[in-house]
Amino acid sequence: MKKTYLAIVLIAFILQIICGCQKNDTPNSSYLQSNLNAKKMTIEILPSPPTSKSTSDEKVIEKFIKTIDECEKKEITSDGNNGWQILVSVQSGDGLTQYSVTSNILRIDNKVYEVNGQSLSNEITDIYNNIQEWGLWKLKIRFFQYYYQFLYY
Repeated sequence: MKKTYLAIVLIAFILQIICGCQKNDTPNSSYLQSNLNAKKMTIEILPSPPTSKSTSDEKVIEKFIKTIDECEKKEITSDGNNGWQILVSVQSGDGLTQYSVTSNILRIDNKVYEVNGQSLSNEITDIYNNIQEWGLWKLKIRFFQYYYQFLYY
């Protein structure tokens, strides 16, 4: 009786170890976490003409990655539609990762997920609206500073 009980406990323990060590293939882990060291992110939003904003701000990129990471996803087979309403390209040391959202479909590179699309779309649109593109303004300000110095000095 003790040997049978010990064998059942040993088998249960081994199964628990094997199941616990399975590779996690969900988008919540590997390459989403690798994008936390991203260098640049570009968000493009339709309707036509598409508008886009780019940022290198680590906090904005991290907020986007966490938004994708925390949304409820269910992997599905491809629906054959490759269009997008929101396209986000994240450039990191590992390469380029593209996220596209169409209604309730999220595509991350070649994987397709079903999500609560309106909520995700709204969150990404909020991130887009809060991106400050100061690069061009800084150039204009610097130009006028040099111009002012040239005229008055």
